Amino acid sequence: MNTLTDQELLRDYTASRSEAAFAELVRRHVDFVYSAALRMVHDAHTADDVTQGVFMALAENAGKLTDRPILAGWLYRTTQFLASKAVRSEVRRRAREQEAAAMIELSSAEPDAIWQQIAPTLDTALDEMDETDRDVLFLRYFQHKSAREISETLGINEEAAKKRVSRAVERLRELFAKRGITVGAAGIIVAISANAVQAAPIGLAAVITTSVSLAGTGFVATTTAAATKAIAMTTMQKGLVTGAITICLGTAIYEAHQASSLRAQIESLQIQIPAGGQSGQHNSLDPAAEVAKHVSALQVENERLKSNNADLLRLRSEVARLRREGNELAQLKDASKVDSAPYSDRIDDRINELTKKVQQGDVLSAKELMNMGAVTNVAVGLTNSSDAMRYSALQFLSTKPGAVEFALPMVVQRLNDSEPPVRRSALQLLGLFPHRRRELEPWIKFALNDSNQTVRQVATEILQSWSSPQ
Repeated sequence: MNTLTDQELLRDYTASRSEAAFAELVRRHVDFVYSAALRMVHDAHTADDVTQGVFMALAENAGKLTDRPILAGWLYRTTQFLASKAVRSEVRRRAREQEAAAMIELSSAEPDAIWQQIAPTLDTALDEMDETDRDVLFLRYFQHKSAREISETLGINEEAAKKRVSRAVERLRELFAKRGITVGAAGIIVAISANAVQAAPIGLAAVITTSVSLAGTGFVATTTAAATKAIAMTTMQKGLVTGAITICLGTAIYEAHQASSLRAQIESLQIQIPAGGQSGQHNSLDPAAEVAKHVSALQVENERLKSNNADLLRLRSEVARLRREGNELAQLKDASKVDSAPYSDRIDDRINELTKKVQQGDVLSAKELMNMGAVTNVAVGLTNSSDAMRYSALQFLSTKPGAVEFALPMVVQRLNDSEPPVRRSALQLLGLFPHRRRELEPWIKFALNDSNQTVRQVATEILQSWSSPQ
């Protein structure tokens, strides 16, 4: 075998599938192929796989290579092709692993914080998107459809569906960025998937279904409208309205049943009296007295039904009142621009107190005027797209200690800023309020995981100073 050329070995293997001939070919060229593969992929295990693939390709194409004078050239080109393919596969695999790791980290660390950030402007951003992009977002992250299900719904292939979803997420991220909300695509995906669709109140679906099935009567038309509007109310009001509507429906059905029963009794009496006269039978009781007794019972029942009707009217009035309160609450929410963070309620109360004083004709002190003016100026600077402007706004705020507490919600938002100096300045301002430790400590701890070492150090120092006895 050692004296045969590569071409002769290939012919021998092609003609008789000689294992000895192929083993000699492998022995002659395995070092050459492995070395080339190792230089290309920079990984010993991957180079092993590429080398095996090259000689498998040689076995499959042996018949076509019997007349090739230099086999090394074909082996090198095949090694290059398979190595390139392996590198591309490895890159894609690592990208998928990194994306999965990022999503796992986000889902365990801060989905609620991201959701609080994007929720107030989510619907506005969705409204600005193209219908095509919006629809694929609804299918993927609101209805949790797979890429295959999306492709079947849209009539496209699975790869095209994935590209549409990625493009839609990127477009949504850009719309958030225009509003000063800096969130990565992975963070948006996790937050929307976990929070965008909430469970409706128990019994609401049954109320809507019942209302539609009974459509046609004036009463049901009223309750259907109430049920439709109830969808827009708060969770507590939804529960109250649902209970009221359920009671109304039950009362109406009960009244209809009672009326039907009373009509049946009257008809029975009307039949029994003539029948008794025709048969000539005489009862011990006077027929007129019996009728009067039944009429009296019917009158009592009628009075009771009237009382039930009064209760029904009262319930309808209660539903109307709840609808009005829901509308007023929505108007208040639209009018209010206070940050949605849990600790902002007290700040809101203080600003409202100052506003009320102005409305009552009271004169604000110079300090109060300065604080409100500083908050207004800082609000403009902190939402500016310029990194330098946001940093300067925080530096200005540090010179106005009385105004810092008014602007805490905006300062907290800067902990998610893309620039480390801005995040560090925001942390330093929060550290000025140890008396609000209970509200601010979760955000300081959030900064312990910051990618910047200086920011992490500032957060550690603040927590240590707050923990040490004063």
